[in-house]
Amino acid sequence: MFKAIYGSFYNAKQEPGNEKLALEWVSYLVGKRESRRLKGDCIFTFRDVRELRKFPDAVAYGV
Repeated sequence: MFKAIYGSFYNAKQEPGNEKLALEWVSYLVGKRESRRLKGDCIFTFRDVRELRKFPDAVAYGV
């Protein structure tokens, strides 16, 4: 997790105008593992996102 945080911060500092940015605090709490999957009647995949698949029981927010 620290590698991702510090890598993203380094990339942000490369942008013009961000040279003086500094991290104040980074949590030692880890995030959930991305390898965990819930399986059920419908499994949401990246392909669903790419194809903009509509689900009949979904609620559209911000539309």
